[in-house]
Amino acid sequence: MTQTSRDPGLQPERTQLSWERTSLGFLAIGALVLLRHGELPFTGRLLVATTAAVSALAVVVISRRFVSADAASPAAVIALGSLTAALALGVAILIITAEP
Repeated sequence: MTQTSRDPGLQPERTQLSWERTSLGFLAIGALVLLRHGELPFTGRLLVATTAAVSALAVVVISRRFVSADAASPAAVIALGSLTAALALGVAILIITAEP
């Protein structure tokens, strides 16, 4: 006799919460970059904030797919990793080029 149903425990809930924390982190980065008035150029701030918002939206979409399918597709994870790298690069460039 094999039992096909399994008890997932709290793992799905922890995973969902981690996706939500990641999304909030991206939104916080975008908001903080937008709030830096005089030191950073507006176009750079807007570009980084837009990248942060797109990244947060991607996290929400991927997390919904993950919860419904019980696994995220490799392409989605690579896309999110690329967005994260682009966001980090944008923030680094803004910090380096900021006037003291």
